[in-house]
Amino acid sequence: MLDFNTIKAMVDNDQDVIMVLLATYLEDYGDCVDKISTLVESHDWHELFLFSHSLKGTLKIIGEDSVTQRLENIEHAARQNQAPLNEDLDHAKSELAAIQSQIQHYLANENAYE
Repeated sequence: MLDFNTIKAMVDNDQDVIMVLLATYLEDYGDCVDKISTLVESHDWHELFLFSHSLKGTLKIIGEDSVTQRLENIEHAARQNQAPLNEDLDHAKSELAAIQSQIQHYLANENAYE
């Protein structure tokens, strides 16, 4: 889960930067759960490696680390042209869905006050 206090501290509580950061995340990764599922189903390990690596890095930048270990596990399996463990996939998809919901809720609440 995201810690918005950490994000606010990283950007000196600049609400405009936070809004752009979160909106950009949703634009780039709003379909990440479906994309991971599709890549696994199609056995596209190279693309899964690239996508999970990019997603992991983005989440680390904004201070999220509960799902990054699972994404790293997925990344390593995909790099070896192997299917990731279902446990890693299920946990990652669940956490990613929660993060997406958290961001959407935050953006909706912040936009309500403008």
